[in-house]
Amino acid sequence: MLPEIGGRLHGAQDKTNGYQFLYDQKVIKPGLIGLTGAWISGGVEWNFPDGHRPSGFRDTDWKLVENPDSSKTIWVGEIDRITGMRWSVGITLHPGRNWVETKVRLFNCTPLVHRFQYWATSAVRATYNYQAVIPGELMTGHGKHEFFHWPVNNGVDLSYWKNIPKASSFFAVESESDYFGGYSPEEQAGMVHVADHYIVRGKKLWTWGTAPAGRLWEKILTDGDLPYFEPQAGGYSDNQPDLHWIMPGETKVFSHFWFPTRDIGVFDYANLEGSLNLDLKKGKALFGWSPTGVNKNAVVIMTYGNREIFRHTVDADPATPFLGEAKVRGNADIYQLRMTVLSSTGDTLLTFRHPVPTNPPLPEPAPPLPAPDEIDSQDSLFVIGEHFNKFHDPERAKLYYREALERDNGDLRSNTALGEMFLKDGLFSRALEFFNRSIERDPAFYKAWYFKGLTQLWLGDIKGAEKSLNRSSYSLAWYAAAHLELAQLAASQNKWSSALEHIERSIHGNGDNSRAYAVKALILNRLGRYDEALETVTSIQSIDPLDFFSLAQRLMTLKKSGTGEEEINRAEKALLELTRRDSENHIELALRFARCGSFKEAAYILNMLTGESGTTTVSPLVYYYQAYYMHLTGDENGSDALRRKASEVSAKYCFPNRLESFPVLKWALTRDPLDARAHYLLGNLLKSRSRSAEAVSQWEKSVVLNPLNAVAYRNLGLIYHEEGKLQKAKEAYMAALKANPAAGLVIVELGRLNRELKIPYEKQIAFFENNINTVSRYNQALTQLIELYVLTHDYKNALKWLTTHHFKSWEGRYGIHQYWIQSNIKQGDIEFENVHYKKALGYYRLSVTYPDNLEVAEQPNTIHARKYFKIATALEAMGEKESAHKYYIQIAADKIEAGNAYQFYRGQALEALGKKKQAIAVYEQMLAALDKQEAQQKHIELQGMINEDIRTNRAKALQLFCRSLALKGLGKTVESEKVRKAALELDPLVPLNAFKSPGAGW
Repeated sequence: MLPEIGGRLHGAQDKTNGYQFLYDQKVIKPGLIGLTGAWISGGVEWNFPDGHRPSGFRDTDWKLVENPDSSKTIWVGEIDRITGMRWSVGITLHPGRNWVETKVRLFNCTPLVHRFQYWATSAVRATYNYQAVIPGELMTGHGKHEFFHWPVNNGVDLSYWKNIPKASSFFAVESESDYFGGYSPEEQAGMVHVADHYIVRGKKLWTWGTAPAGRLWEKILTDGDLPYFEPQAGGYSDNQPDLHWIMPGETKVFSHFWFPTRDIGVFDYANLEGSLNLDLKKGKALFGWSPTGVNKNAVVIMTYGNREIFRHTVDADPATPFLGEAKVRGNADIYQLRMTVLSSTGDTLLTFRHPVPTNPPLPEPAPPLPAPDEIDSQDSLFVIGEHFNKFHDPERAKLYYREALERDNGDLRSNTALGEMFLKDGLFSRALEFFNRSIERDPAFYKAWYFKGLTQLWLGDIKGAEKSLNRSSYSLAWYAAAHLELAQLAASQNKWSSALEHIERSIHGNGDNSRAYAVKALILNRLGRYDEALETVTSIQSIDPLDFFSLAQRLMTLKKSGTGEEEINRAEKALLELTRRDSENHIELALRFARCGSFKEAAYILNMLTGESGTTTVSPLVYYYQAYYMHLTGDENGSDALRRKASEVSAKYCFPNRLESFPVLKWALTRDPLDARAHYLLGNLLKSRSRSAEAVSQWEKSVVLNPLNAVAYRNLGLIYHEEGKLQKAKEAYMAALKANPAAGLVIVELGRLNRELKIPYEKQIAFFENNINTVSRYNQALTQLIELYVLTHDYKNALKWLTTHHFKSWEGRYGIHQYWIQSNIKQGDIEFENVHYKKALGYYRLSVTYPDNLEVAEQPNTIHARKYFKIATALEAMGEKESAHKYYIQIAADKIEAGNAYQFYRGQALEALGKKKQAIAVYEQMLAALDKQEAQQKHIELQGMINEDIRTNRAKALQLFCRSLALKGLGKTVESEKVRKAALELDPLVPLNAFKSPGAGW
């Protein structure tokens, strides 16, 4: 286990044969993958609430627990920094079994509804003949936009690693089996995953592919180790991305298991008793059982139809699997064979018969979602709005909700959905308007009452909140969540008996909510019922060992009950070991106390970090929160000292993201309107809630007070740019650079802005070259400089960097290679025009290569027609006509889409081969295909698709550029040049885009 790096299970070994059934990565070598970059392969990665979660490479909470059966469980987990939800995974090895059990707790410990997905991303070592085992006959890709027969699709067995050339994802469609995994014939061993398929629905297989582009990732992610397959298990989902809502206080608990299999061949079936293989060859049934535990006097039975053909009593265990065979008479049919394994007492351990294939037709791909005005159904408007809301696209979601309200202003669901969105953004008065509309339509719509109650709490309307939350509790769906909020509200008013009554109701309504139990412990503590409080804490820790709120309640109870100093010190140490003195953990913990009105305890929790025994790397938010809570307890002197301290500590990696930070930072500014740090952090918080105008106001105040805050200036530049205030954006970016000349992101964004401002290329180049030390450390900035060299035909300078600098490729982003191709071809053209044919040939040949320092390699189906044609022309000029002829034949044989720019070089090759008529046909086919594309593009523009402007311009430019090539081929030189210039005006980089490599797959 590696709690320091995302909490992943790093690897697992079958000790009976040394086989690593979960890839144990030998090196920690991060690649740029996922939402925030740094990612390593191997083991099992836990992903909630997103795939490849943003925090996947940072440290997690952890705890080692001893179980009654003498096994041990290591729990890892964290509170997600974006949503405030918590995940934890308990990894257990059980006595007498070779399972690795991974028990998962997904906990929405917030009062809001959130969207989530859960995927466990495992890795297995991919030997050449490694074969995936996923039951079923249908597979699909991401988003269900393409479907495949499984395992054989169009004559290719996709279950073999060796048969998948490009990066690919395969998802089992509505799997009805509890198992999947894979097997390595070379190592006679494999991995099995078992889980309840009604909960762990997802069975996914991912591979980088066997093409050079895929094998490149072995160099990036490991040192000399094998490639890998990724079997991924998805909770509640059978596809990615596929998201679900999780209710306030809801806890989803389930287990899934990983274990090795050996010696029996590619397994056909598995459960927690082991894996089975059942085959039929030349009239013989061949079968095997690889158990997960020790089995004495087990009975293996083989039947054919209704006739028993084999029965044997065996001893088998993980080190000694059972292998058997039996003759089958007549014309054997594998579907008539059944293998059964009984325990010594006659219980059925496993039984399996191959299902008869049904050969289902491939489903239709998921269609694109229609625009709001194309939808007739009020219900569909809400459903599609919810889809975009779950999929990180709130602005598009609002379009559908608002369209629904345009047609029916009182629509229950759309009003409530918009209210929730405004509530999450901290716009409480606006949120209240929408909830009231829903309640006016239907007073029994209790979801709206619940969120109205939360909104009233934020607005300080205590009496209104009590009414609304109590009303929402009429519905079982909101009963537990409402009573938890009412318990905290009562506690904050010192109504302890009422608080206890509410929290008991909450627990009765949702017994899995560990947060509710911890609140109960707090209430019992305040009532002086210390023994009951400690019993409650113990019960929480037994089911949720990473719950630090309960550990904090234990500490507070011990302190209040007069327990000895030694035991109190042990309790404090245990709490700090679990929180890891992490600033965000302590803020979260303090908030739990503050919601119950326990501001002294909240301040105490934060003082663990800021006091004399605290750490030196404390977020400024810790000081602001502690100051605020001390203010609420009346300690103004201590509060002011802490607030001043907040402006002195480093704000690096400080990202305020909680609604609770609004009142804290606003209070700080009432105490000191000249606090530049508070203005800056409040601006960041507002921007995270899509409140850009308010954020700008705060950042503008911050930089006046502190002109050295480069990040605040950069943020201003970003928003000004988004708003079209280009000159103001430039001034802000320049101020950021003045404050921090090494701000690489500022250089990247200012480079984009300069392009939009149409600054002369020479001045843009000078800007990058004047900051070359920083530029050379940021791949994005250096790529911009190389791009400018290409645009100004300075190919030698472009190649200097492309040859000497090591670029780090982000998954799926390999555009740097296009500059390598373009620079070599164009420099080759220069040499060719100067009659330096040998030098030209050298550059042309380099264009076909993939230098290691660019971290890119050839994708499947890459077309080299342009490069090969250049090589052929150079060879021909050098008199090597036979070699050139071979290239022309190869180009002419390429299968290329009719409108593709590469068709031009296919036509040129045909001309070089003396096939003029065929060449003309190619150019004419290009024009016909481009006419069709242009008609489709105009249709897209007429539809008014959202955020399509840039893509539309690029598409237009590409069509025009390809048209210019076809016209050139037909000898219409003047018209061709006119069209080419129009293409370049729309997109100066269109020559690169026209000849780009195919996509990376999946």
